[in-house]
Amino acid sequence: MRLVISGQEYYCDNKELTAAQIMGKVLEISQSDNLVLSHMRIDGVNVYSNVESYLEEHFSTIECAEAVFVTVPELLHDIFDTTSEYLDRAIPELQELSEECYKAPNTGTWNKIGQLLEAIQWFQQTAIFVEEHRESIPDSFIHEKTFDFTNETSMLQEAVEQQDFILLGDIIQFEILTKFQEIAHQLQKMTSVEVDRHDLN
Repeated sequence: MRLVISGQEYYCDNKELTAAQIMGKVLEISQSDNLVLSHMRIDGVNVYSNVESYLEEHFSTIECAEAVFVTVPELLHDIFDTTSEYLDRAIPELQELSEECYKAPNTGTWNKIGQLLEAIQWFQQTAIFVEEHRESIPDSFIHEKTFDFTNETSMLQEAVEQQDFILLGDIIQFEILTKFQEIAHQLQKMTSVEVDRHDLN
């Protein structure tokens, strides 16, 4: 197997090396170079998730595995772009979702609430990443607390457990929607500053 990491090539015997050892080497280099693993390109296939499992499953036949890295600022930029695109869709949908809760939720409503909880979980993970890489974020427009939905999640869970649909609608409209709008505003402000700096240069 030919293993490519940060431009360096390593030739490994598939019988003597394990998937865990390869991932260990990749993570070791990413940390020393202050990079983040984006994905692995394995025999031409881009693998973004469950990389180690994919390696294990195809280990005996892999000819070339290449680690593709991004810098922390690049990854943060991608995260913020993805977040902005999501918020553009989600903000109008949240208003509709709160109205559905007031009228009495149906199966479709519960599915949307499940999707909302997944999105909030992603925001929580983003908050952790932002906190860990605070020095890579321009100025102080985005703070990890911006993405922290701990209180809102607790309120949502309580409303769901109590089957209190009015409270559920209120939380979505006055707590979560407001926070989504705040995040969108902060991201827009940060993007505007980046554009202005680019114009000055």
